[in-house]
Amino acid sequence: MLEIRPASAEDIRVATSGGSALPLEQSSVWQKFSTADGHPLAGRFIWEEDGKVIAVASFYRHSLRGFPFLWAKRGPVWLKEATPEREKELRDSLRVYLRKSDPTIVFVRMHATYAAQDMTDPMRVIGYDRTVVIDGARGDRDAALAIMPKDGRRTVTRARKKMEQMGGTIQQEFPSSTEFAEYYSMLEETAARDGFTPHPRQHYWNFLDCLGENARLYSARVDGELAAWDLVGVNGAEGTAFYGASSQLSRQAQAVPALDFEIACLLGEEGLRGLDLMGIHSPRTPELFAVGKYKSKFAASPEDVPGLWDVPVRTLQYRALKTAYKLRASVKRSSTEAQ
Repeated sequence: MLEIRPASAEDIRVATSGGSALPLEQSSVWQKFSTADGHPLAGRFIWEEDGKVIAVASFYRHSLRGFPFLWAKRGPVWLKEATPEREKELRDSLRVYLRKSDPTIVFVRMHATYAAQDMTDPMRVIGYDRTVVIDGARGDRDAALAIMPKDGRRTVTRARKKMEQMGGTIQQEFPSSTEFAEYYSMLEETAARDGFTPHPRQHYWNFLDCLGENARLYSARVDGELAAWDLVGVNGAEGTAFYGASSQLSRQAQAVPALDFEIACLLGEEGLRGLDLMGIHSPRTPELFAVGKYKSKFAASPEDVPGLWDVPVRTLQYRALKTAYKLRASVKRSSTEAQ
């Protein structure tokens, strides 16, 4: 039987041997960024089995249409094997705890490997249960290319050559808040082209500013002009591409694959594994097929990761919220089709 107890950041640091194995979103440094972004820490928890810590998680407060919920991004983190039974016991104990400690919480958003009847697909967001990591090969570019599948190797080789021909450079950048306007403008261009709505500019600046050395901004420039950029989060031996943008110039210079590959190698030089491209398609998330085809070029095979789920705590309220969301989406879709 798993037992849940509240924990401090120090408790989790000790339980995880310093915290270096934690995803960035589950590390203590994430709290400053999340709070600045309007999502304060709700609580940290440890789960024990026979007196030994087997899982940890940090949850942050969010709200959907006025309904409060908690979100453990890339959590819980398991220190022992996450069996279906253990995952279920963890959720059961969390629900019991929250119903007593905070009756306002309608649901919890968290990750799990195994599907179960007490969870449902998340509302308004697309999770993923597969990802691709570009192996940085300790900074050895030739070795990194050799690891990749033939199609990806050809794509990156052509991109690097094209960038060189056009006077392209790739580097880490350190803009001021005012200078960051150049990067956000490109993100707006990308969003208009690809059909998504970006966060406000302050969200991305908070990521870079609040996370300090755990956040990196890398750019690809052609004759000094910004062509593409990636905002990368780093914790322990892991680097993750959280956000990115590109322009028409990037497509001419093939800057994006060159940038992604070079970032992985730069991280590899620091002893990191490489660059996690953060999610590709799977049977559960076909919406990611197009972007997944691009990312899949960088590795011989994808990696399975725990998927994102909603876990109702107040079942009736959650059902009402989900019904309202589906109705709103249906009305919006009908309105679009009628235009």
